[in-house]
Amino acid sequence: MQYRALEYSFRRSNSTISLIVRRVSKAIWLLHEKYVKLPSSNEEWKNIANGFEKRWNMPLCIGALDGKLVRVRKPNNSGSLYHDYKDSFSLNMLALCDYRYRILYVDVGEYGYKGDANVFSSSSLKAKLNDNLLNIPEPTHLPGLPDSDKINYFIVADAAFPLSLNIMKPFAGNALSHQQRIYNYRISRARRVIENVFGIMCVKWRILLKPIETNIESANWIIRAIIVLHNFLIDESATNKILSMVDHETEVNRDLENGEWRNLLSGSEPFHQFNKFKIMQEIGQLRRKRCEKI
Repeated sequence: MQYRALEYSFRRSNSTISLIVRRVSKAIWLLHEKYVKLPSSNEEWKNIANGFEKRWNMPLCIGALDGKLVRVRKPNNSGSLYHDYKDSFSLNMLALCDYRYRILYVDVGEYGYKGDANVFSSSSLKAKLNDNLLNIPEPTHLPGLPDSDKINYFIVADAAFPLSLNIMKPFAGNALSHQQRIYNYRISRARRVIENVFGIMCVKWRILLKPIETNIESANWIIRAIIVLHNFLIDESATNKILSMVDHETEVNRDLENGEWRNLLSGSEPFHQFNKFKIMQEIGQLRRKRCEKI
């Protein structure tokens, strides 16, 4: 975050701006009980499952789960705790979303060195799944197949997560049957929802595209605020431009096409370099004007 640029723009010190950002982020997070929450009833879960079936041809799916590394400035005296496999320093954000790209659950703040599976294993989401505290509907027959075996409602995830009654992931390996390949394809399509969520967040809040230049506490609150704002835009926006940016199927043969956010992110580095150069130009001009007036 370019606090240095904001100092000159708003005539406030770096520490004051940092405090304001943290307080505003905390205030936004107070709205999470309205905008970021897990379903509380069987019917709410079933509505999500119906959405995944209609949009992604994945029946009984109640969410897509994945983790994202959010880069941060290396905290003092932290050793390798925040050092991730990409050779950066980061916080691990675990998120579960529905078919509408809304985030249902988030766990922010785990050390960057932890993998997605480790973050999930210590999360409240896994504990609630294990203790059957989420009011997920009972196992049922696949739609249109009343004679089939009953199947649990499930969350789709990638290979990093553990396979369980409520977590489905792709089959591993290359020697797969035709049926297994089709299954993996469907799992992958449903999983793209959470991938789109992370991509959209990076496009809308470009602070996520490079290390957040604050302390860890402030970075945590900033990430939480972004999550609330993401859901707020989906729920409250009249135009709902977010949904116009996601991956979508073609009308003719239902092939999957990349969403606009992927094109926007492909040029993210030049974008930042340009903005950084522009900001430094503006600061230089401001300094010269001040010098002339003194």
